[in-house]
Amino acid sequence: MIKFFYFISFFVVVFSSVHSSENKKDEEISMNLIAKNCNGCHGWDAKGVENLYSITKLSYDHFIERMMYFKKDKNNSVMKRILDVFSENDIINLADFYYKKEISE
Repeated sequence: MIKFFYFISFFVVVFSSVHSSENKKDEEISMNLIAKNCNGCHGWDAKGVENLYSITKLSYDHFIERMMYFKKDKNNSVMKRILDVFSENDIINLADFYYKKEISE
C-alpha cells in the first residue's frame, strides 16, 4: 500500500509539471515521464503484460474513450485514482503522446 501511495504521489507531482509548463519541449518531457509511469503496470512501451492490457493496441479514439470512462467511473479502481488529476485535455495530450509519436516514427 505504501508503494502505491508513493507511486500516486510521484505521478501527481510529475503530472502537475505539465500544467505549469510554458514550453512545448518541457510538456513533451513531462508526458514522457507520465507515460513511463503507465509502463510500470502496462509493461515496457505500454505493450501490455499478463492480466493488463496493451495501451498501444487501442486506437487513438478508443484510448481517449477508455480514459474518460475510467476518470468518470464510480468504482475505486487504480485507473480512477490515477485519472482524478487529469483534465479531458490532459487525456488528449497523453493520447497524442502515445499515438502521434507512432505515426511520426
